[in-house]
Amino acid sequence: MKKMMSSKSILFIRWGAKYEEATELQKILSSLTKAQIRILILNPVDGIQTPTEVDWEINNVCMVSVPHDPNNVSTWDYVLDGILLRH
Repeated sequence: MKKMMSSKSILFIRWGAKYEEATELQKILSSLTKAQIRILILNPVDGIQTPTEVDWEINNVCMVSVPHDPNNVSTWDYVLDGILLRH
């Protein structure tokens, strides 16, 4: 919690959420910190082979439809491409 309070920007990742849950999560997390928050939601979808971005039009929330396997390395490579960690 201390790190969250002192960070300038934070990425939260959640496996599975409905639109309403994403909206509520965004409100709660925004109220807990002054940091710039980003939320990445990965929603498993039957029959999908590759990740597909879906625009939910929620500020600072990115939703991606993904295959059901949370251990799929190519899914994580896609969704984490370009993300850098800062200390």
